[in-house]
Amino acid sequence: MAPVIKFSPGEILLIGTDGIWETRNTAGEMFGAERVIDLLIRHADASADSIASQLLTELDIFRGEHSRDDDITLMVVKAL
Repeated sequence: MAPVIKFSPGEILLIGTDGIWETRNTAGEMFGAERVIDLLIRHADASADSIASQLLTELDIFRGEHSRDDDITLMVVKAL
């Protein structure tokens, strides 16, 4: 039997590929997990769709003119 994980209302599950936190800016700095966590904290009251959109927007701003080195897959789930 597979384990069951119960979520409380408002809890957020983010699943993504390394293309998210390994996105680099023009200085070669990685976006990193810390920025992802900070975004989740700042947007904890938003919908899952809004959180995903905001993360993709912040990644594009962070990346600037640097080319995308990797693909990005992202899924955000928020318990109701």
